[in-house]
Amino acid sequence: MRKTHYDKNDIIMALLIVIALILAIFTGVKLFTGKRHAQAKVTAQATAAPTIVVVTPPPQQDAAEGTGGPEMNTGPKANSGGFMTQTGTSLNLIVNWYAEEAGDEVSIYIDVLLDCYTLQTGSRNQGITIGVGSKTFVYDSAPVAVSTPGADTVLLHATHVYVPASDFASGQCPIYATWNFGGSYGGQPIPELTAQGMITLE
Repeated sequence: MRKTHYDKNDIIMALLIVIALILAIFTGVKLFTGKRHAQAKVTAQATAAPTIVVVTPPPQQDAAEGTGGPEMNTGPKANSGGFMTQTGTSLNLIVNWYAEEAGDEVSIYIDVLLDCYTLQTGSRNQGITIGVGSKTFVYDSAPVAVSTPGADTVLLHATHVYVPASDFASGQCPIYATWNFGGSYGGQPIPELTAQGMITLE
């Protein structure tokens, strides 16, 4: 039988080829695996739900210590009263109030009303300013829709506020209410209506 003779260089060459094949297979598997991992990562990023941040604003409040309240009853009781503007037209602002002592403060219910004939207006942002002693309160005003043949009175805003009892050191405290009308009535331009008066504690 004839013996096959392998040269030393042939053996080295064969070993190098085998090593190269092993490295090629290993590298290919690694690259393929890395590619699949990268694709999975991109897919995960594409399908992940976006984060939604909901910012909830603080609840809207009346200015200063004012809080909205029902229309008050200014019946025949002490510490209640009212006053109105005298514009010379049929459009006038009325303020009714009822006050009572509450420790070191005075609790005051206030209605701001409008006396008029036919009138159509929209709501007014910060349309009403009420000043009582050392305190000032600002509110939005309701829309007005009056179409009756005779005069009518509509409520623009009702509120309940507290002011320091020291504002009534003399037994009285000034109060005013301003409504930003910004229009004309009876041919007379009226930017705003302001009614002023006094609150008396007995």
